Amino acid sequence: MKAFWLAAITACIWGVVPIVEKIALSKGMNPLMAVVVRNFGSVTAGVILWTIIARNPELTKTGSISAIILMFAGGALSAVVGQSFFYSSLKLGDVSKVVPIAGSYPLISFVLGILILGETVTLTRIMGVLCVVAGVILLK
Repeated sequence: MKAFWLAAITACIWGVVPIVEKIALSKGMNPLMAVVVRNFGSVTAGVILWTIIARNPELTKTGSISAIILMFAGGALSAVVGQSFFYSSLKLGDVSKVVPIAGSYPLISFVLGILILGETVTLTRIMGVLCVVAGVILLK
């Protein structure tokens, strides 16, 4: 149940952020520069501040070289490439359409989780995927 509430809080935070970003983009900010500014704020300042606040020595431990490379690649793909496409679409389109379509990434994760990680398919999960697909179709 704790995972559910943490995910719900994440959804609330991630639901507010595109509104702030759309306002910034509407003030003439270039989408690529928006990625640079956002990542500086979130990655650099955020991680330093979070580490100071948490004061947890476990935060400084790292994983294997392959884990570090995978996390770096995931961050670059998500925070630079994905965010650039997202900001470009957000600048051009309505936030009420762009965010739900971009937010349909759980569908991709669902399929890849099955194919790559061997996760199980359940009726509940299929129903959730169908809801995501229906939502994207309705917004298109």
